[in-house]
Amino acid sequence: PTGAAIVLLLGGGHFAGGVYSACGSLLAHKSVHRYTTRKKQGGSQTSSEKARNASSAGASLRRYGAAMLRSDVLTILAQWEAYFSA
Repeated sequence: PTGAAIVLLLGGGHFAGGVYSACGSLLAHKSVHRYTTRKKQGGSQTSSEKARNASSAGASLRRYGAAMLRSDVLTILAQWEAYFSA
């Protein structure tokens, strides 16, 4: 193999990603956590809003966390764009 391997994991308000060279050395890595799920409830705020309209303060924080997580992931992927085109 001549290219880089890119590993991306996303779920439950967590994102982890790494870029590895062909020989297996780590080139770049990043992990991010945002508050997007209720403790021990499972599922994201956006999925529970499809079932009912949540308007509590906690729901607002989880919506904000989900938006920030999306923004963070897109920023990281933009920074790693050179690895994707290699």
